[in-house]
Amino acid sequence: MQKTVFLIIKQVEGVKQLAGVAATIGDAAKLLAKWEPECPDNFNFLGTKEEYGVTRHLFNIPFNMAYLIYEVPMNSEVPAELFKKEYGGI
Repeated sequence: MQKTVFLIIKQVEGVKQLAGVAATIGDAAKLLAKWEPECPDNFNFLGTKEEYGVTRHLFNIPFNMAYLIYEVPMNSEVPAELFKKEYGGI
C-alpha cells in the first residue's frame, strides 16, 4: 500500500499557498479546526474527486473553498497546478 500525505492549501482571492501537511485526513481536519475558530465541531466529509492527477477531499464547512485538501503520494512530485492562481488576475 502506498503511503500518502494530505496537503492543505489555503486559497485567498485565487492565490494559493501551502498552509500545512498532515499524515491523516483526521489530522488535516484538526488543523482546520485550529486555524478557524468558527469551525463546527462536526463537519461532514462529502467525498472525493480527482483533480490534477491527485485526490481532493471535500467537506461541508463554511470555509471549504478557502482550504483545499489534497491527498498525494509521499515522496512524489506535486502537480504544479495545485498552486496555480485561479480566477484570473495578475
